[in-house]
Amino acid sequence: MRNADVFVGRADELHMLRTAAEKAAQGDPWLVEVRGEAGVGKTALLRHLAEGLPGFTALWATGDPAETDYAFGLVGQLVSRVGPEHLTGLPLLGGPLAPGAAPFAVGAELVRLVGELQGGGQSVLLVVDDLQWADTESARALSFLLRRLWADSVLTVLSVRGGRNGLHALDPSLARLLLRSSQVLRIELGGMTPHDVRLLARALGQKDLDGATISELHGRTGGNALYLRTILSECPARVLTGDLVGRAAPSSIALSIGAQVRALPGPSQALLEALAVVDAPRPLAQVARLAGVEEPATALEHALRAGLMDWDPMDPTSPVALRHRLQRDAVYAMMSPARRRELHAAAAGLVDADAAWAHRVAAADSTDPVLAEELERAARAATAAGHSSRAGSYLLWASRLSTDRADRETRLLSGAVELAMSESCSRVRKLRDEAVVCSESPLRSFVLGAAAFYGLDSLEAERWFTAALDEIERTGRYTGLTASVALSLQVTYLWQGRAEAAEAAGRRALDEGTLDPRRESFARGLLLQARAMLTGPAAVLRDAPAGPDDLLWRGLLRLDAGRLAAAGGDLSAVVQRLKEATVTPFAGTRALHGLALVRYFQGSWDEAAALVDQSLSVTRAEGRLWDLAPAHMAAALLTAGRGEGDRAAGHARRAHEAAQRSGAQQDVVAAAVAEAAVAHARGDHAGVLQALEPLAGGTGEPPAYARLWKLLWRPQRVEALIHTGEYGAADEELRELRDTAPEPCFLTPTWHRLDGMLAERRGETGTALAHYRAGLAERPTADDFPLGRAELALACGRLLRRTGRRKDAVKLLHESRALLAALGAKPVLDRCEEELIVSGAHRNRGGGRGLLELTAREREVAHLVARGLTNKEIAAELFLSEKTIEFHLRSIFTKLAVTSRRQLRDQVLRTRR
Repeated sequence: MRNADVFVGRADELHMLRTAAEKAAQGDPWLVEVRGEAGVGKTALLRHLAEGLPGFTALWATGDPAETDYAFGLVGQLVSRVGPEHLTGLPLLGGPLAPGAAPFAVGAELVRLVGELQGGGQSVLLVVDDLQWADTESARALSFLLRRLWADSVLTVLSVRGGRNGLHALDPSLARLLLRSSQVLRIELGGMTPHDVRLLARALGQKDLDGATISELHGRTGGNALYLRTILSECPARVLTGDLVGRAAPSSIALSIGAQVRALPGPSQALLEALAVVDAPRPLAQVARLAGVEEPATALEHALRAGLMDWDPMDPTSPVALRHRLQRDAVYAMMSPARRRELHAAAAGLVDADAAWAHRVAAADSTDPVLAEELERAARAATAAGHSSRAGSYLLWASRLSTDRADRETRLLSGAVELAMSESCSRVRKLRDEAVVCSESPLRSFVLGAAAFYGLDSLEAERWFTAALDEIERTGRYTGLTASVALSLQVTYLWQGRAEAAEAAGRRALDEGTLDPRRESFARGLLLQARAMLTGPAAVLRDAPAGPDDLLWRGLLRLDAGRLAAAGGDLSAVVQRLKEATVTPFAGTRALHGLALVRYFQGSWDEAAALVDQSLSVTRAEGRLWDLAPAHMAAALLTAGRGEGDRAAGHARRAHEAAQRSGAQQDVVAAAVAEAAVAHARGDHAGVLQALEPLAGGTGEPPAYARLWKLLWRPQRVEALIHTGEYGAADEELRELRDTAPEPCFLTPTWHRLDGMLAERRGETGTALAHYRAGLAERPTADDFPLGRAELALACGRLLRRTGRRKDAVKLLHESRALLAALGAKPVLDRCEEELIVSGAHRNRGGGRGLLELTAREREVAHLVARGLTNKEIAAELFLSEKTIEFHLRSIFTKLAVTSRRQLRDQVLRTRR
């Protein structure tokens, strides 16, 4: 029996894990976080679990600090355990994962892969060990996957080191998931108990240890499993007695492992050293060649017995790897610098050209000007190929190898610029302290500005970007950087809501003529947004370009101008391109929550819910703080409209949290709109006014984003003013809003309703009725607003009932009710049904009400079934597995008492009519 095969204790933890596995096998996915210090036994626990779960297909990956910059490294490990037959139709997972692939797109394919692996009644065990060292791209793809497991037979187990290298070091998308998910089982793994220490000692052949020795061992090691295994395997029983334990045990676990390694034959040590340098599973023959070992099988046997190495004899390539991160670190640390350089130099020939650079750098002496120049040339090639992140890494390595201070600083700062271009936010922030001590230059100022920007400090970012431009003009150096600095200032000014400054900066960036096509399109779009803040979206639309790269910005402008149908066409095209991975995640997330608002106003609330969900998933996967508040705003509008008060309040709260973190005026406005939507749904009119007061401007100028998005919030404010008796202010704001709104406007029914409400409150019943009837006489346009028409019919029906015209009132109230039921607008629907009861009409509990009993997710699926989509197509649309779609369909059929997709489609279509 090998040391590593011994497993004792952890009965409670195993029981919790197996209970979670049983639930997962029944289609109730669970997420388990196992946290503990290095060497405490997390990996052993997970391996023991995996070996004892029949009916589960296991996918396993292990994080590594040396691979945190290796894009999709963890995803690659997971996929490597899957047969090629399961990767058909998955182009990203089926081939080499490109560093530039969007994490959400990789995550979407992981969803499909996990669904495929559940065929034949199988379940899936997904294990990621040492999650704190996950590369950013894998972390975000994994986060996307885990948020889409709604009804899948999947148990996910993530191990995280405790202490300062633990949970707080995770990518924010995963950290939020672990903190907020309701189905997370958290296991804090402490040291082994004295009883477990005794069991472990006996299992490892140390049967004669007395109680004092066991107690001393436990006290000295803190019950650390790896430490204990090392000591018990290394030291004979005769020296493990009483106070000799302290002297027999190494002073640190690294020294313990070092002593264990040195006890092995030379060829076994050489194998371990080669693996520590390669730092990844490799075929045994390849590792033996690197180590210079002629009889690898014999050398492997000794390392296996010591529990230092893993070997997969079932794989034709016989891959081997060091079993634990601490073992790798200890082996690497005990090697002489010369031996490390020798092995790194040899390893460079075993890997691809990109990975070889890391080994060449590690093989170099403290400085190597020639290699630094080669890395700089490789960085230029990577930049030309569009791989800014890779170019940044090469330049940082080149900086470390440079002998001349000027070269070292220039390469450091140039590398940081490349990372800024690739939006590698955390890496740029980490370089700030090094950049601060560099000599003053435009390059240094730009890097410090980018670090401040990614740190969500807009004022500091503005100061450094402005300084960079001033230095370029004064010194004439780095003139090629001018456009990038001006573009960064443009974004910063828009973030602050300073439209005029943003317009000037954007024009300067474009006038330079040095931006690449992607960033040039980005600058043009931001310029349109700045102009719209100044002159209104309708005026800007007249000159808006209509090329494929301009659809996002034109669509958003059309939405701001109230042109729903045209906006929907533009934004739908961008969303489709997102699914084809032909637009950036930035464009995709903006299009998703913009299109969600369009569908909300058009009355397609099920589609809007699906779009909001996708928007939040992609936003989290990409780690884009700047898009969170608008997405949560759209979600709050929809859920509040449906009467889902707790969910709406949660979205409003998260929009507010995002605004507090970013300080962006856009986010502040979005959070206020979300909060007002929640108050409006509750009938809290004073709450609406309080939430929107910062947007109204008071005695000062209202925020630029408040002016741009006035169609989202001003009608609610006018209605709240009416309800609180401020008729004069309501009249003035309504007149100003209506006069400046574009014609035709989807809010026309709302204007008539608010005019009628004002007249009613002033006792002008005839005038009120005339306003209501004028609005009802308007024919629906391409920009029809069903909720507005339903609220208008309800207001008119209520007035008719109060003035004794019951028959006419009931007819209008039934029309309103049908529209509201089709939408699922529960708060307004409840008020309408109360009016019907007061009018003497029977409450209608037919078809439309049945759909209201469905959950938000079930309504999304029902809506897509009504569009004629297959389960596979629905899964692709919602980024879910087919099994999840099947689960929701079974629930829908039961709740609605239908037995076929045709019956479901007919019922959905009836409610729309």
